[in-house]
Amino acid sequence: MVQVVNPQKHETVLDPACGTAGFLISSYKHILKENCKKVPGDLLNTEERKKLLSNFKGYDISPDMVRLSLVNMYLHGFVQPQIIEYDTLTSEERWNEYVDVILANPPFMSPKGGIKPHKKFSVQSNRSEVLFVDYIAEHLTPTGRAAVIVPEGIIFQSATAYKTLRKMLVENHLYAVVSLPAGIFNPYSGVKTSILFMDRQLGRKTDSILFLKIENDGFDLGAQRRQIEKNDLPDAVNVLKDYLTALRNGKPETFIADEKPCGALLVKKEKLAENGEYNLTGDRYRAVVVRKHQKWPMVRINEIAEFSSGLWKSEKEPLKTVKILRNTNFLKNGYLDLNDVAEHTVEIKQLENRLLNYGDILLEKSGGGPSQPVGRVALFNLKTGEYSYSNFISRIRIINNKADSIYVWACLNYLYQLGETEKLQKQTSGIRNLDINAYKSLQIPLPPIEVQREIVAEIEGYQKLIDGCRQVVDSWKPDIQGYLDEELKLYLNEQPERRPELVEGWPLVKLGEACDVISGQSPEGEYYNDQGIGTPFYQGKTEFTEKYIGPPVKWTTQETKIAEKDDILMSVRAPVGPVNISTQSICIGRGLAAIRVSENILVEYLFTLLKFNEKNIKGNGGAVFDSINRKDVEAIQIPLPPIEVQQKIVAKIGAERKVIDSCRELIKTYEDKIKRVIDKVWEE
Repeated sequence: MVQVVNPQKHETVLDPACGTAGFLISSYKHILKENCKKVPGDLLNTEERKKLLSNFKGYDISPDMVRLSLVNMYLHGFVQPQIIEYDTLTSEERWNEYVDVILANPPFMSPKGGIKPHKKFSVQSNRSEVLFVDYIAEHLTPTGRAAVIVPEGIIFQSATAYKTLRKMLVENHLYAVVSLPAGIFNPYSGVKTSILFMDRQLGRKTDSILFLKIENDGFDLGAQRRQIEKNDLPDAVNVLKDYLTALRNGKPETFIADEKPCGALLVKKEKLAENGEYNLTGDRYRAVVVRKHQKWPMVRINEIAEFSSGLWKSEKEPLKTVKILRNTNFLKNGYLDLNDVAEHTVEIKQLENRLLNYGDILLEKSGGGPSQPVGRVALFNLKTGEYSYSNFISRIRIINNKADSIYVWACLNYLYQLGETEKLQKQTSGIRNLDINAYKSLQIPLPPIEVQREIVAEIEGYQKLIDGCRQVVDSWKPDIQGYLDEELKLYLNEQPERRPELVEGWPLVKLGEACDVISGQSPEGEYYNDQGIGTPFYQGKTEFTEKYIGPPVKWTTQETKIAEKDDILMSVRAPVGPVNISTQSICIGRGLAAIRVSENILVEYLFTLLKFNEKNIKGNGGAVFDSINRKDVEAIQIPLPPIEVQQKIVAKIGAERKVIDSCRELIKTYEDKIKRVIDKVWEE
């Protein structure tokens, strides 16, 4: 962001939500580097250096952040840093101050009830992300430039304030939007974000907005953010600089987006304004390329299928209880998870035309969240049982004898995986909705029915292999008791004198005798934040992954009960029993307990015991929710062989896990083969 905005030695720089002053210090270092012959800043004279140190200013509402920023600035040579405790959104004191450059990653969270801003904002809203972007746009000098990180709501939400803000940006300020991958700010936040680039001069001159898409930033998108080789950021910086050069030279026609990396796309402002939404989702404007020499004819979905909306719950007689498929039953591979299907009563008259038949395709049309676009499809492949579907789903039923339903489903799933359906969605009141009319107009290639059936047969062959591997993965549970018995025999052969005391097996000990159990305690509400301030806070199972705790979504400046690195975390409130391992020091709430092992028990051994027996850990079955108290956790009994035996059992389970991981790799391999089969249908 700093490289693209390119602050100069004579310009003022502001971060209105400065946190630890990272953007200000990066801007300072950038200017020193730009004025360098041998060492940073050696081309600046004394007067220029003195003036430069007074050009940086930061605001933050948090006194703790202000103190951190001041220290950080001091450490980087700022004798009198201008870091001010200031509420950018509700105070008018500094409203009439303007700057040349603004760089910011403002907080996305609005407090309960929203912000209560003053009336000088041009966009009326109580959402912090809207107000911050408005503030930044309005406080640039006539030649000012800005770059700001924003959540996806700014990009496409259809509430009036969001549309008004986007209209103002497109018409007067914006020249580029860079989409970032979800997870780029892990472990602090998994929110999907974008960068808005503004220039007061160029924003009004250009008739197009440049869209770029970052897939990789040099690190993986997991909680640990491990370094990888793929990095799109250098290419993105070069593309943006090329575009700026073309605009400033008055020759925008020399910039050919199709020849640039990072999915560069130029979209006319008039195209953005067509429906009044000013949607800034770049992929929305990418046309699906229909090749001139397409092998098979293209047809719209509504030419071969009919769409039917799902059911609301009803109290009108006569009623009938049926199984209702919901968004939660959709799997990523395009199939349905039928292990947890809701049942409720519906009006029989409504049900008449909404029962599912074998081969029907279910389309998720509403209900996605920030990191889960809607548009998933699932194939209904049952031939028995009465099933219907919720009002968040639309049924697609083939009406043309020239189309095979499984082939059509495979094509629609392919388009979803490519991200094509993500272009067709909008957001209202925090819920993503699919533009169903636009979806009906999607085109797929339609070869002869015999060819379709050959394609389906190949896909089904691969799918059988996938299902077999998935069955192995899903059903795998290490035989811990078998390993314990096996190791006991070996142990007694080596040490027969221990046979009398181990006649009934390895000793059973209570968890509280082998470990410390720490009950969680939630801090008071006023101490929470989502800005990475303080200690990561975890409440319950929602943050669990398969083994290690996921990235935090909340922090607290009031520490209550602390779980240390390598403590085992147990969910003690609805559901009771699931476990994870902590990767760092964290604050835990009432929904968790931390189990800290002693020197005579391995973390991996205890985790495995608890992980694969979590369904046997029972709570009190309370009226409000199921829970388990600390004494009951401490009373859980576990077999405790010597450390060397624990190590052998952990090694054996690790070997089994490698086989399971190989099955997961096979699943991925054959899923890729299915994708390639469908890929060929679109080939010339």
